[in-house]
Amino acid sequence: MRAEFIEVGLLGTELGQLAVVADVRLSWTHAEIEAAFGRLLGVHPVLDCRFERRFWRCRWVPVDAPAGASVCIETWPVDLDRRTQAAIAEEIAPERERPIRLTVLRGEGRTRLILNLPHLVADGNGVLTVMQELAAQLTGTGHVAPVGGSRSVWQIARALGPGQLIPALRAMFGEMVRTLSVPFLAIWSAGFERNRTGRTPLPVRRLLLNESETSRLHDFCRGEGATINDGLVLAALGVAARRVGEKTVGAFYTINLRRFLGEPRPIVANLSGFDMVTLDAQQVGDPRAALARVCKVTGEQKSRLPGLGSNLVPLVLFGWIVDGLAIGIGRIIKRLVRLQGHRGQVMTNVGVMDPYLAPFGDRCEDAWMTPPSVLDFPAPIALVTSFAGRLSVAVSGRDNLTASAVEEVERLWRESLEGLIQAGERVPV
Repeated sequence: MRAEFIEVGLLGTELGQLAVVADVRLSWTHAEIEAAFGRLLGVHPVLDCRFERRFWRCRWVPVDAPAGASVCIETWPVDLDRRTQAAIAEEIAPERERPIRLTVLRGEGRTRLILNLPHLVADGNGVLTVMQELAAQLTGTGHVAPVGGSRSVWQIARALGPGQLIPALRAMFGEMVRTLSVPFLAIWSAGFERNRTGRTPLPVRRLLLNESETSRLHDFCRGEGATINDGLVLAALGVAARRVGEKTVGAFYTINLRRFLGEPRPIVANLSGFDMVTLDAQQVGDPRAALARVCKVTGEQKSRLPGLGSNLVPLVLFGWIVDGLAIGIGRIIKRLVRLQGHRGQVMTNVGVMDPYLAPFGDRCEDAWMTPPSVLDFPAPIALVTSFAGRLSVAVSGRDNLTASAVEEVERLWRESLEGLIQAGERVPV
């Protein structure tokens, strides 16, 4: 199976990995879990391969190992949080093993599932697609849906068609120019405490809004004609503004590029891109006016392809070159991604998880996702999901940062979101 440019240019654990954690009131035997996992690998063949680096064309080759080698099954631990954090932090080496690991913690009538995938093989939507199929296999409901046959991003160019391709490329270059404003933003990552003692896995901090808080946040956004994503972008701007004071701050948020494919079937691939919104830090202090500004910017961005921070640009422009050169271009992309981490809060809104966990029915009690811990990234990253009407913000960083930096950003997210909720309860003058 030929590897895509994103997997060639961004190969390795530098982009970290994503994990989804789900608690269900169900239990399975060791054999049932391994059998379901084996069927999952059959549905998504790329997960049953390891990455093989070549100069001309890198590829995914089948792994000569039993499915159980990628599954860890243990009894319910005394310290559940500590074992969960350890499972999330355990790195996968895709050049030596499958790009997937399943950790199952079994208790009496309850199970915690922790599913890890490297970010190079899947984005948030792709990881949830895998979890959905795993849930279907564990509960015996079979395939969730026909799987997308191709993981090639060239589908995007084909889906746009000849008449739209040139305007799309023009828009991409326009976005590149716009994104050059990034170096002139406030360096919000300055002052985060750095870890200089070696590789120490950082805990993932989870901020959870209850149903009432989540509902009030939705009501505020809807009342202003905004989406919940607009509200989260504004919250990310608020996080940055609380650190840098009276300067221009930025929020970089990921978008799902699948909407450009015209492919309704599930695809396990990294098809996420970046876009950005900037505001004067003082403007953030007026939530209604700031949200209107965010809505205006995101509304304009929906109709065009994202810019320099997006994987799509190099994928479409350089997807034809030999992979040995693609690896060099990938290094440039990684530097640009890190540059964004200096200039504002990076936030991924994966969205509502409930449909992906529907095979468990009402037996799923809780679920959330962790952000990718990017190597040498200068600031913690936030990932937002929603399950059972509760909004979850997970914050994490790599071992070049310290736990206090992650805790600080979690606290700033709490303050920023609470500010928006309170703004919705105030009557506009």
